[in-house]
Amino acid sequence: GYAIVRHPDAHRRAMTAAASYLPDEAPGERDPSHYVPELSRRARGFATWAIIRHLGRAGITEMIERHCRLARQLAELLSRGNGVEVVNDVTLNQVIVRFGAGLDAAAGDATTLAFIDRLQKDGTCFVGGAKWRNRWVMRISVIGYSTTEADIELAAAAMLREARAVGERTAERMGFFAHEMGRLVTSATLAFEALQSSRVGVGGSTGALLERNLARLRHLAARSLAEVRL
Repeated sequence: GYAIVRHPDAHRRAMTAAASYLPDEAPGERDPSHYVPELSRRARGFATWAIIRHLGRAGITEMIERHCRLARQLAELLSRGNGVEVVNDVTLNQVIVRFGAGLDAAAGDATTLAFIDRLQKDGTCFVGGAKWRNRWVMRISVIGYSTTEADIELAAAAMLREARAVGERTAERMGFFAHEMGRLVTSATLAFEALQSSRVGVGGSTGALLERNLARLRHLAARSLAEVRL
């Protein structure tokens, strides 16, 4: 049947099932699941019956235990990587990972999102992001019936490879900013000492040099923060 609704915003709020790991709509895009009782759209009971019929109680038990074991295997492999942090106790089939261990919260968010983007483009496996305690993490759900230990090893190798690549890029950028910051601070310090000794006036070339260096330092700091937020 059909229902014609007078208040579309209230209708959408009532029907939407949202989560941080679900992709947002693109501008102009319409997601049908935001307008209907999504969980009643398909014969979900049939899928449950089919897996029970096919695997039986013992088969379902084995599958669940295997998924949990594979999730623990993946977490153990990832925990060996530099800057990689498994942030949950892996007791089920879910693994939550954050990258950039040791960085501040904003830099850790940026590093984690950059890693997820690289891994999705790599194509070895697919993962998504999610918010956990108001911070971005990579959410892994081991749920493929045919997933094996060899698949987990391949996925972990790809993740650690991309984590190294993100870490190297971050180190390179941090090195550049540190070098530039040091150069500008040295020049500004010399100009300040000259002014402090009263050998030159603020209105001369030394004062102009100090002003330029301070402006460049502000620009460099703003640029650094912008890169952290990317």
